[in-house]
Amino acid sequence: MTNLQLIAQDLAEEFAPFVIGQSGTTKTFTAEQASALYKILVNYGYPDEGPKAEVEAGE
Repeated sequence: MTNLQLIAQDLAEEFAPFVIGQSGTTKTFTAEQASALYKILVNYGYPDEGPKAEVEAGE
């Protein structure tokens, strides 16, 4: 599993209680988390168009 996948998995686990409880949250992201979220969202949101974030195998 890449570092990006591990960060995404950790974030999903952090957010799960807020989604399940529908309580919402305010969260401060580390630079690493913000970078990972950006890459995930760009790659998910623009599969065939727009800028692509470079995702290295080691991330």
